Amino acid sequence: MITLSYIIPTYNNLNLLKRCINSILTQLDKGDQIIIIDDGSTDGTVEFLKNTYKDNNEVLILQQQNSGSGKARNFGVENSRSDYIWFVDSDDFLEKNASKKLKKC
Repeated sequence: MITLSYIIPTYNNLNLLKRCINSILTQLDKGDQIIIIDDGSTDGTVEFLKNTYKDNNEVLILQQQNSGSGKARNFGVENSRSDYIWFVDSDDFLEKNASKKLKKC
C-alpha cells in the first residue's frame, strides 16, 4: 500500500490549521503521517499541537525558528518516512476521499 506524509508548514495560523489537520486525520491509512512544522509561531500553535497530539503517533510536530515555508517543507521532507509527500498549507483542507483518489493514480 502507498503511504503518504502530509507536510504542513505553519506560522500563526492556529484556527485554520485545526481545520486542515482534521480534514487529513479522517483520511489517514496505516503508515501515513502528518508532519507539522511550526515556523516560529507566537499564537499558541505549538502548545496546542503538543497538548492535542502528544499521544498520536501519526502526527509529528517539529519546530524551527522563523525561516520561511520553504525551509519548513524541507525540514518536513527530512523527517518523512513514507513513499510519497503531499505538501499542504495550513489554511488548506482536503476534500473527503481526496487521499484515496490520489493513491489510485
